[in-house]
Amino acid sequence: MQSVATFFAFILVLLILGVVTVWFLLIYNVLVKREENVNQAWAQIQVQFQRKLDLIPALLDVVKSYAQHENQTYKDVAQIRSEAEEMIKSTAQEQVRLSNEKLEKLIQLQGVLRSALSKLFALVENYPDLKANENFLTIQRQLEETEDRIAKAREIYNQRVRSYNAFLRGFPGNLVGTLLGFSQKAYFETEGGLS
Repeated sequence: MQSVATFFAFILVLLILGVVTVWFLLIYNVLVKREENVNQAWAQIQVQFQRKLDLIPALLDVVKSYAQHENQTYKDVAQIRSEAEEMIKSTAQEQVRLSNEKLEKLIQLQGVLRSALSKLFALVENYPDLKANENFLTIQRQLEETEDRIAKAREIYNQRVRSYNAFLRGFPGNLVGTLLGFSQKAYFETEGGLS
């Protein structure tokens, strides 16, 4: 009788361990899926940033042909573009564990780039022929569309970060996440806060 009770106790312990293991694995898989959703959303932001950066040389070429004496503005935009492109490349290489510091630096660079482009567009106001140039208008429209795409991608990224962080902070995600080294992701904030 004692051996039968021991046998059933052993089976009960195995069942409990099995349930806990399955529960642990399910929570782990949810965390991985949500983290991958964040990474995928971040990749879309990178694609749109790169598209924006690829349009800038063509914009500079068109504007240079009309306003050749504005060299400092061109140099500023080109330098900021170069820095932003390097940052995009470095964040692409560490996509899985994008640090909050790199994200913050990229956000700052994008703000500086946006400001430099605004300065460039302000210069264009002095050149009516340039404002009417078909190439300039096409590039300007593409940049505006890209900014809209970046805003939409940022919104999706922030939604996915919110979902991931909420699950990671709540029970039981916090137990599994802490044990396996998952950490909260930073939101992609603009100058005015979250988008």
